[in-house]
Amino acid sequence: MERIEEDIFEKNLYYEREDPYALAVSVMEAARRIAAIKEKTNKFLTSGPREKFELTFSMKYPVDKYSRTLFLFELSGESGTRKEEITTNFIKISIKGILQTILPGRDGFVKEVFSEYYVRKLLPGARATARQQSTRIEKEILNVINYVVRA
Repeated sequence: MERIEEDIFEKNLYYEREDPYALAVSVMEAARRIAAIKEKTNKFLTSGPREKFELTFSMKYPVDKYSRTLFLFELSGESGTRKEEITTNFIKISIKGILQTILPGRDGFVKEVFSEYYVRKLLPGARATARQQSTRIEKEILNVINYVVRA
């Protein structure tokens, strides 16, 4: 089995927000409406007046039989007051899109010929489709973020 991975999208956002954890959960729910997600981390830590969180999940979106777009979401932030009486309310959102191609088969002539064909003829189309998916998903996620931030 041969695996090819290619970064196709990356977005880093920072917002000051009264309740950053609620925004993080809204982003995750928006992603869940687009495709199935796999939640990896959901930590919420508190120490008195200060709260920190970390939320990570991934979303897979098929491109064709051998390729898929994998979106990795990392959201972190904090809210509350530090010892110096400084109020901190922020969220950092990192979204990364990766085109994953997994070519099946054992080593040999047939796999070699198919791999070469796929990479030359079909992978460019899969790459274009993955970029279109990334653009659409970016718009949907940013719409949710902007809606929640304005609310």
